[in-house]
Amino acid sequence: MDVLLDRFQKAFEVGVEKEDGSNSVSFGHIARQNRSDITDSLIATVLGSPAGDRLRELLGDHLAFLVDNCSLRFHEPSNEKSVIRYHLDADFIGIRNLMVNLWVPLCAVGRDRPGLTFMKPDVAINTIIATWRGVLAKQPNPNAPVFKFRFSDTLLEQCTGQPVDELFFTPMLESGDVALFHQFVMHATQHFPGHFETRRSLEFRVAASHAIPSFYLIWDKPLQHWSWSDDGWAPSSGL
Repeated sequence: MDVLLDRFQKAFEVGVEKEDGSNSVSFGHIARQNRSDITDSLIATVLGSPAGDRLRELLGDHLAFLVDNCSLRFHEPSNEKSVIRYHLDADFIGIRNLMVNLWVPLCAVGRDRPGLTFMKPDVAINTIIATWRGVLAKQPNPNAPVFKFRFSDTLLEQCTGQPVDELFFTPMLESGDVALFHQFVMHATQHFPGHFETRRSLEFRVAASHAIPSFYLIWDKPLQHWSWSDDGWAPSSGL
């Protein structure tokens, strides 16, 4: 944890990408400021944990970190950009090929600080996905859109026939825990009425090097490849 907290602080010293109240900084931005030592250290730390073993089980020995969508986030109660309602990461990742998001809080969340709220795994999502695909089809370039579609409470109730309160759960996580999910898991910032303490977190979005998500390929976004060998994980040139 000390390594993660230290690198988090150094990343924000690099500076945010936009002077518009943004509360996050991407790994890609940090690398473009010639500070890839920070992101390398963060990636090496998470790959050296049990989360790295799980990624290897899911994606294989050759990983691609989607660095423009890996980020360090500083969640403040006064910043509206900190609250993101119900959505799918497929909005900016795409449909083809699996993307895994490792979300790592750097403090305890779910009680005094907001965590993430996830749709329960037993909820039937066919109508939800069909609705999302309908929105995608209306985009100017549905093969590589840039859109942020938020599901309202009303729309979710129409799609599922259930009250929203019955559809979601919020795990209580400790500092350094990992929530792992793919691009079709609906989630949101935990609704936290009233004042709360600031939250810091990391997001690692990862795919198999041989199966990069479609939107990333079309937009030719930067990737950082890491491969497993008998010596452990190390940066690589990909496949």
